[in-house]
Amino acid sequence: MPIVLDDSAWPILHHSLGDHSCEDFERFGAWYLRAVKRAIAEGVLVYVVSDVRGGVPGQEIRRHAVRWLAGLDAQQFEACALSVIVVDDPLLRGVITAVNWFRRPTTPQEIVDAYEAAWTLIVEDHARRRLPVPQRPGWLLSR
Repeated sequence: MPIVLDDSAWPILHHSLGDHSCEDFERFGAWYLRAVKRAIAEGVLVYVVSDVRGGVPGQEIRRHAVRWLAGLDAQQFEACALSVIVVDDPLLRGVITAVNWFRRPTTPQEIVDAYEAAWTLIVEDHARRRLPVPQRPGWLLSR
């Protein structure tokens, strides 16, 4: 599956890491940091929908991601209102949940099994923050 980096529903970011290469992750990282810079400049929070259906990145990519995350500063984490990970494999959802028990995510994070559940969480967060509900993204309609 090719990498997906979509900010067409700004400030909702949608991504997958494609074939899980370091190059994919570098493209994601640069894209995400540009989005965070934009969010800070505009005074908005981003919502991140991560599609990890179809498998887990290998150990090399996971290590690469951990190093990248360690290099982020507090402001970059604070720019994210909510991160929603879409995982269709129940075992993988359990693994991510267990890892999060031991190491709390740096941003609010939810793990769901379908895009519809991700959208529900985003709408609920907007309501809780008394923000207008965004238009339903086109990429969500095709899932």
